[in-house]
Amino acid sequence: MVGSLLRPHEQRSLTGATWLAIGCFVAVFAFPHRAALSALWAVAVGDALAALVGSMVRSPLAAPQEKTIAGSVSCLAATAFGAWWLAAAAPVTAVLIGTAAAVAERPRAWVNDNVRVAAAAGLAAWALGVA
Repeated sequence: MVGSLLRPHEQRSLTGATWLAIGCFVAVFAFPHRAALSALWAVAVGDALAALVGSMVRSPLAAPQEKTIAGSVSCLAATAFGAWWLAAAAPVTAVLIGTAAAVAERPRAWVNDNVRVAAAAGLAAWALGVA
């Protein structure tokens, strides 16, 4: 029904929206309240912004699916802002949470970045005492 809206790899596997739902589910049920807020913001805003910025500043020589430094930096900044604003994390703590999200967003792996970013941001927040 939505075949024309899907990316080529989504036509034979889980869609990005499904992975996003899984990432949000993990965040809500695995982490304390403020850590879950950080994780939800990271996956909903940080990772989405990474995709948008990365596609806008892509080098003409880069492969179409290649992650960009600009996208990762925007993920870090957006996630840090959300952890500070929504979860009341200290500024340095928020930057560390953003860094965890950006590092998780970078690689291509069998687990979609929506799940990796949520898990990394949530774990970092929880480990740093944002509970």
